[in-house]
Amino acid sequence: MGRPQIRLQTESKTNRRFVAIRNERNGKTSYPKVYLRTKNEEVARRRLIALDGVDDVEEARRRIDRLASAVSPEQEKSRLADFLHRGSHVPYIPVMTIEEAREELYDVFGGFVDEEPPTEEQLDRWRRASNPEGWQPILIELGADSMFLLDPHVYEGLHPRGRKVDPEWWKRNPDKHDEVLAAQWNMPLEKWLEGREEAQGPKLLECISHFETEKKNKGTTAQHRRTFANKFKRFAEFLGNKPISDLTKKDFISWEDHVNEARGKRSNKWINDQLAPVTAIIKIAYRRMPDGVFPAGWREWIEFRKATYKPKLHNKMPMPVKVFKACIEEARNWASLDIKACAETMPLKGANAAMARANSFRQATRKKRAGDMIEAVLRLCCNVGADPIDIGRLTWKHLRLRGSLPLFMLPRTKSLGKHGIAMPRNT
Repeated sequence: MGRPQIRLQTESKTNRRFVAIRNERNGKTSYPKVYLRTKNEEVARRRLIALDGVDDVEEARRRIDRLASAVSPEQEKSRLADFLHRGSHVPYIPVMTIEEAREELYDVFGGFVDEEPPTEEQLDRWRRASNPEGWQPILIELGADSMFLLDPHVYEGLHPRGRKVDPEWWKRNPDKHDEVLAAQWNMPLEKWLEGREEAQGPKLLECISHFETEKKNKGTTAQHRRTFANKFKRFAEFLGNKPISDLTKKDFISWEDHVNEARGKRSNKWINDQLAPVTAIIKIAYRRMPDGVFPAGWREWIEFRKATYKPKLHNKMPMPVKVFKACIEEARNWASLDIKACAETMPLKGANAAMARANSFRQATRKKRAGDMIEAVLRLCCNVGADPIDIGRLTWKHLRLRGSLPLFMLPRTKSLGKHGIAMPRNT
């Protein structure tokens, strides 16, 4: 990694050091300033190294802020080495903060700390030290008596020390998490990975086998099972086939955003077709897998924000009058059948003549009954605008015969295709 191509500049009035980073957005090019937060040329050039290969203004400012917040030149150089990814050094920081170190000093050694307040550099050394040999030089600098510090009981009130991995380094190096955790547990990396895989439980792709088993038991077609499984595989691969126990709300939101971004010119139905298999398969897997596999809150996470979809009205063409009258006429002919005569005209099938005649009688009866029902349905559709939803909900109690005019008593709800259309009511 070489020197950055950006040039160090200085403001004429304030002598502040800065660099200008090329930024392209919406077809326009700009050069926003990134201040290095120093007037010293040597420090500025050192911080400039951290911007090597950075083309994002916000990332550049974050790195400069990180370097400028160091309490000593050594700490700044350590952070700079972290940005450059030199070696496999894992940066650890004390668990105790600067403010907690200041409070501890004032609580335990407030008598001489009040006379000479500690500096940021002294506080950083104080929280990093973990034994009297590390604390004594700092206390002597603050004015404490060296003979007084030889008493081991002086340090009994201090909090235990600890350290943790720098959170910023942890976010930037996800591929090194297993190495750090294995080292903390004093285990070889291979043994750590084996134990982690056993402890994490089943992964996302294992949900598909439970889905296929249940759908086979219900007699679902192989094409349906294959379609749902393929779409769920895309979801699992998008998340890296992570363990089910590691799922978070952010995973499902990311998948929903990914589907909307990949939509292109496809319809809203395509979006729903990518989300529905995830919900269905996870519900089935939860019911069939052991307890404790799924994280808490998963039921709310799979409630995707589905896109509004209005299917095209392919079969809503008006029926020609001649065809409608022909249907009515044929329905009347069926309704006026003589069941016994119609049954006798039907061919006898099978060796048992008695059973064949009984079957013909039943067919004639059904035909007559169908003629009555079809005529009633066609008249309802014509006279009161009943649609398939109304006919499907219709029972005899909704029809009242009053003289020559029947009453249509069905409480009706308009289908989506009829919103905004006046429905005729001639009864």
